[in-house]
Amino acid sequence: MSNKAKVVSAKSHTFRLQKGQGVGVLDKENKAGEERRLSLQIDNDFFLGLNIAMDEVTLDENIGKGTFGEVFKGHVQGKRVAVKQMFMNPASPEERVELMTDFGKECRIMSMIRHPNIVQFYGSVQEAPNFCIISELCEGNVVDLLNLLSGREINVTWRLLWGIANGAASALNYLHFENETQIIHRDVKAENLLLNEKFVCKLTDFGLSRVVDIGKNNQAKHMTMCGTPSWVAPEIFKGEAYNQKIDVYSYGIVLWELFCFRKPYRDEDPVKLPYKVALDNKRPPLAPHIPQKFAALMGKCWAPTPSDRPEFPEVLNVLQGFTKEGEDGLNVDLDAAVDVTKISNDLYTMKRNELRDGEGIQVPGAIEEESGDSYSPPYSP
Repeated sequence: MSNKAKVVSAKSHTFRLQKGQGVGVLDKENKAGEERRLSLQIDNDFFLGLNIAMDEVTLDENIGKGTFGEVFKGHVQGKRVAVKQMFMNPASPEERVELMTDFGKECRIMSMIRHPNIVQFYGSVQEAPNFCIISELCEGNVVDLLNLLSGREINVTWRLLWGIANGAASALNYLHFENETQIIHRDVKAENLLLNEKFVCKLTDFGLSRVVDIGKNNQAKHMTMCGTPSWVAPEIFKGEAYNQKIDVYSYGIVLWELFCFRKPYRDEDPVKLPYKVALDNKRPPLAPHIPQKFAALMGKCWAPTPSDRPEFPEVLNVLQGFTKEGEDGLNVDLDAAVDVTKISNDLYTMKRNELRDGEGIQVPGAIEEESGDSYSPPYSP
């Protein structure tokens, strides 16, 4: 089956959200598609201000809906944009105040950051009852791409997945260390990694983010519970103080998503999951198809003790070393895929304590690679 799937790379294809058809990929050789791509490029220097009038915003099709709002494709002053419109119909005045406070925090944080791997903030509407965040429009998110892969509709090159991993790490490194204002994202997951038509990864959704002073001592602070359970670090579940290392933990789970094409802990009881992660060091089962160096990096990122997790400068250095081993033409072997849910708990327990990286540091939760240079992400619709 997989030999009939088109092999997709950033060099040969574009990632595109098509009306009524969802997200797909188009050949760059299609001249009409290429001309459309060029005509729809977004000017990243474009800024509209914090008090855009709602009558200047044109809402087109709905492309997403969440607990606190919905996202539309739209236009402002002739520019294609994403419009995140907040739900402002709370049950009580107190909830309304909380929603307004969170909206203001998200706008403030987004206005502070500027990085090629972070979705660009263009402005906001603060005109009751309309409260909107206007930002760069991307074609979809990493989950959309992984769904195409899990359904075996397409195949991808090693370098494309590496580019997503590297882009996400670059964005988080910027938030933690390179931006003038240091920020913890607090909700890192594949769903919050957007992709533009060139497959460039863009971190989004700063609704839970917090400004911090990371400083030299990495001092942990008591903050509120946050994040999406499957990506939440054990120290948060324990109610302990935490620091930027929670983003590193979540990033390790995202790496697993990139290789396994499925939501982590999908078959776990959500009520019991926090206890297993926090007290039993439960982690997603890593199948043999995952290259050993990636498995080692995942294990370091989701280490139980925050101080044992790397900072993002180290993660980026490790990823840069991988480029020498992955050729752009190396594509995923979908036919040889394995189902991670079939890995026995005994094998998982045994291997998690055996695998060590090149420096001899124990890596929790990782299983040795047995498949050589290529890998076979498991099919999981």
